[in-house]
Formats: sequence, C-alpha cells, structure tokens
Amino acid sequence: MKLPRRAAPYALAVIAAPLLKDGHSVEILDLNKTDSELTVLRKKLTHFQPDYVGISFTTPLIEKAIIIASEIKKFNKDIIVIAGGVHPTSFPEELLKESDFDMVVVGEGDFVLSELIKSKDISSVGNLVYKQNGNIISNPKNKLIKDLDMLPYPAWSLYDINSYKTANILTRNNPAGWIETSRGCVYNCSFCNKNIAGKTFRVKSPKRVTDEIEFML
Repeated sequence: MKLPRRAAPYALAVIAAPLLKDGHSVEILDLNKTDSELTVLRKKLTHFQPDYVGISFTTPLIEKAIIIASEIKKFNKDIIVIAGGVHPTSFPEELLKESDFDMVVVGEGDFVLSELIKSKDISSVGNLVYKQNGNIISNPKNKLIKDLDMLPYPAWSLYDINSYKTANILTRNNPAGWIETSRGCVYNCSFCNKNIAGKTFRVKSPKRVTDEIEFML
C-alpha cells in the first residue's frame, strides 16, 4: 500500500479548469495513489468512456507512461492519448516514435486541449506535436501567457481532497494544497529545464493570489 500523497497534483487541476469552463465532462485519475495502476485505470476507462486521455509525467516515469498509453489503446484504439509535462515537452518526437501516444502538448498547456477539441483543423492548434499519416508534425508554439490573472481557478473539485495528507512538519492542518504565484525564471541554472514556463518571469497579482487562497478554503 502506498503512503497517501501529500497534495493533489496542481498542474492537472489547472489543465482541467478550462475544459470544465467550456462545458466538457472531465475526470482526473491520480495513479500515484495506488499500487494497482492498470486495474484502476481500466475501471476508470470503463466508467468514464473518454474521448481524450492526457498523461503528464517526468523522465523517471516514462516507462510507466508508455505502458499506460498502450493499455488505453488496447481498451479503445479510438481514444486520443496525449502526453504533457517536462519530459514530453523536451523530447516530443522521440516519445511519439517509441510509444502509442497520439499527440504531445509542449510548453504551457493551459488551453491547448480546449483548442484541440474546438478546432476543425488540428494544424491551427499551437504547442501541439502529433502523428499524421506516418509523419510527425510540429505546430508553431504559442506565446507565453502574459496575464496569469485571466486563468480559471484550478479544478480542485475533481479530487477527493480528503484522501491527501501532508506531514505535520510541513503543515498545520490537512488537507493542504499547492498554489501558483508566478511562472518562469530569469536565471540559467544548468540543471533546470525551462522548456515549459520559460525564462520570462511572470506573476499573478496580489489580489489574484489571495482570491485563489480563499478559493481553496
């Protein structure tokens, strides 16, 4: 049995928010909370019957992510499986060549899925790399989001928040959650990947930050 996660993944709540705003049915599955990933995945797919599945992961989890993408295709080959996160953003072509992923969202992905679902022409969707007729196509990248205050609030309602527990040494009360106050970094540390948030430092206004804290309570 895995120990409870400390907090619900913030990035997934951010990606889900615009989709909910557009009226789509959305569910989040946090596979880090179980030792039976594939069993839990199949149950979710059977229950929810999605048209799209997005998977966010870092380099240490690439093998598991590839297995999960394969299982989704075995369940229903028509489901569009999309990768996102630091590793897919850094190596989109390589990932598409060696896996069953259909698409990769590179960089900031806040509105890419919303645009993909709305669009009648996939080539018009920025920040998207995808397979087409045996080829890999890279669409132009979107400009970084300048006004972070315009982002919808994270979709915390999609989580069972009470199933997360942060150690008492880190927080006074549970459940606890993450909050984003800025994006980007102007420095050039050799060990840091800036392919998603970029080098331009952008901030949320003090009011937006306090409003988001209140929204979480």
